[in-house]
Amino acid sequence: MNRMKTVILLATLTAVLVWAGDTLGGQTGLLTALVFAGVMNFGAYWWSDRLILRMFNAQEVTEREAPALHHLVRDLALRGGIRIFGNKDMRGG
Repeated sequence: MNRMKTVILLATLTAVLVWAGDTLGGQTGLLTALVFAGVMNFGAYWWSDRLILRMFNAQEVTEREAPALHHLVRDLALRGGIRIFGNKDMRGG
């Protein structure tokens, strides 16, 4: 369901940008906006997670530094059926 929401959001953004490009610049504006929307959507889809983590200066925390946090995340992942990468005892990890 989240992928569908992402696709709908990116398609809506593209449609708005293309409409604005067409309205403001005719066919040239439409094509420019379409290329711009494509580049922007590609970047948003592939790099948005890294951008958000960098914005908040996120740092990896080891299990030794925060055992309660790791236990909480492991428990939530098990309940939600989500894989935890790098953890050999979890499903698919």
